[in-house]
Amino acid sequence: MVRWQTGSYHRYMMDRLGQLYLRGTTATRCVLLGESGASIVEYGLLIALIAMVAFASVVLFGDAVASMWNGSADSVVNA
Repeated sequence: MVRWQTGSYHRYMMDRLGQLYLRGTTATRCVLLGESGASIVEYGLLIALIAMVAFASVVLFGDAVASMWNGSADSVVNA
C-alpha cells in the first residue's frame, strides 16, 4: 500500500496532468501538420461523396421506392 504525503499526491497529479497536456498538444500538432491531417481531409471527401450518392439515389429512386412501399402497405391493409 502506498502512503502519499500531503503534497506529493498533488504534485504527482499535476505532473501527470502536465504530461497528458503535452501528449495532447503533440497529437494535435501531428494531426494539423503531419500526414494524418491529409487523412482527415480524405475521410471528409469520402463522407461528402457518400452523402452525394445517397442524396442522388433518393432523388432518382425515391418515387419508385415510395410507390413500392405504398403498394405493399395497401396489400397488407386489404388482406
